[in-house]
Amino acid sequence: MDFMIIIRYTLYMIILSIIDLALSFGVNDIFSDVSFDLKRGKRIGLIGSNGSGKTSLLKIICGELEKTSGNIRKNSSVSINYLSQLSDYTSTLSVWQDAISVYDDVFELESKLREIEHQMSDETADLDRLAKQYTKLTTEFEDLGGYSAERMTRSVLAGLGIDKSFYERKVNTLSGGQRARVQLAMALLRDPDVLLLDEPTNHLDLNATKWLEIFLSKSKITLIVVSHDRYFLDNVCSDIIELSMGKITLYKNCNYSEYMIEKEARWEQQQKLFKANQAEIKRHEAVIRRYRSWTTEKAMVTAKSWEKRLAKLEVIDKPISEKLIKFRFDIDVRSGSDVLRCKNLSKSFDDNTIFENVNLHIRNGDKIALMGPNGVGKTTLLKIIAGTLKPNEGESLIGSGIQMGYYDQHQQNLKDNNTAQDEIWDAYHELTPQQVRDTLALFLFTGDDIEKEISVLSGGERGRLSLLKLMLSNANFLLLDEPTNHLDMDSRQVLESALYDFPGTVLFVSHDRYFINSIANKILDMTPNGITSYEGSWDDYQYHLSLNYEDSITTKESKTERSKRYREQRSTQNGLKQLKMQLDIVEKNIFDCEIKKAKAEKRLSSTGDLNTIDISTYSRQYDNCERELESLMHEWEDISSKIDKII
Repeated sequence: MDFMIIIRYTLYMIILSIIDLALSFGVNDIFSDVSFDLKRGKRIGLIGSNGSGKTSLLKIICGELEKTSGNIRKNSSVSINYLSQLSDYTSTLSVWQDAISVYDDVFELESKLREIEHQMSDETADLDRLAKQYTKLTTEFEDLGGYSAERMTRSVLAGLGIDKSFYERKVNTLSGGQRARVQLAMALLRDPDVLLLDEPTNHLDLNATKWLEIFLSKSKITLIVVSHDRYFLDNVCSDIIELSMGKITLYKNCNYSEYMIEKEARWEQQQKLFKANQAEIKRHEAVIRRYRSWTTEKAMVTAKSWEKRLAKLEVIDKPISEKLIKFRFDIDVRSGSDVLRCKNLSKSFDDNTIFENVNLHIRNGDKIALMGPNGVGKTTLLKIIAGTLKPNEGESLIGSGIQMGYYDQHQQNLKDNNTAQDEIWDAYHELTPQQVRDTLALFLFTGDDIEKEISVLSGGERGRLSLLKLMLSNANFLLLDEPTNHLDMDSRQVLESALYDFPGTVLFVSHDRYFINSIANKILDMTPNGITSYEGSWDDYQYHLSLNYEDSITTKESKTERSKRYREQRSTQNGLKQLKMQLDIVEKNIFDCEIKKAKAEKRLSSTGDLNTIDISTYSRQYDNCERELESLMHEWEDISSKIDKII
């Protein structure tokens, strides 16, 4: 590393530079021209669709994968720790031995300190020399966290949901999720200069996820994290890097929500620039045609001059976005007002009681998130309601006119030896081959993809196929078990919009707080002893939990009054969203109308080519567009005014 690079690192606190990185597998280019600097203390969220190369980029940075071209520059003293989302980590040590082994260097220093103390007790020892050594080692011991090693280890393990009952268990006897949490604990305890995390919340419950958010946001660690958890990205990240269509885009000083706003603004600006550029090109071409049509020498010279201007004009490429799944949930028949009643349900497997005393009443139109700690029986309850499991006690009563659709997070309803096309045909014989292909295309199954066997599909592809089957069912009561698992962020947003507009009833299990907040109008908090119901979204639920008894006394607000207020707030939020959707439609209509008006105006300006009838026709079109634009602008002002009043 040359002198100027060292100066650059020192001045700007850059600890890692990615320069023109590219990766290809055979003829397939994964990404290229990836360049960015990682400054000390920055926490970057790396986002992009499934298959865009996010994990590969992390592996290249940590040295696990060889790049095709480009450079990675860092100081040799910079330590990098990478935690994969798919780990085959095993250890014969106990959980405690494995976790505390992170501090082996510290304990070695401690042994040296004890040895020096022993030497200093010798009357013939060189006390000055030993004292200097002892002071130096003590400082190093303190800097490495020697006095807090055991306390920090217990704290991090507990924060990630690993209590003392697990300390003596061998790591290789734990479940995959438990081993992943031990690995994450060790990664945090190592405190590297750069921490690379790939989907760190996949195996965490909500309490552990919130603890991790607080830990990372308060630490000085430099972080690059891949995550589909949008709340996590909001609470942790200082910057966003989007990897899309083989290129990266930097969004500085943005969390996820701010990135979404900035991305939309950039997209609109790119569209405007492209349209303005195209209009300018067409204007040049029209001028050239007009001068060439005159055939005079002067006109030819002028035409050539305009051709030179056109050749020098910068051509802006049309903005292209990645393809998204497109769908909506429709229903065949509306259900009655009572969709489901569960009375005193309990479920046990052998001597293990999963839950008991579960009572539910779900009404038509409810969109309910079922929440609770891992292992409490959320999936089991959905299966009982769906009729694939029987309860030990109690009953589950389905209302009249109910057509139920069930999304299984493990996609066990898919046949591995079927192709994607066969899977749809088997379930919906009435569809023609072309209808099957068209429907599969909506869910991004095109070309050879429709002939792939389900056994070789990725998790995201299997999830999309299950959603497609659910959409085609036209069920009016949807049971969804972790529907956002394996979906990238764009697909999650499409699913959110589809469920938001769904005219039926939804009961779903999800760890995706962003998804819950977008869909739910009620939260069911499940424990082994029953269910507690809370009105409102995720944010409302968090507010409920923050209220204590003194708050209720101070505000003198009853549970009924609070529930009413939450419903009113939710209604206002829904109204605001509807108004914004209406505004988007009006703005699109205004744009389309302006295009029509411009075309009519352009034809009228070339009257030499028009007869009287054409002139009359285009004049009427122009006048109609003028009137329509005036009406649309009044509508735009009215909706904007309503939005301003709500905000």
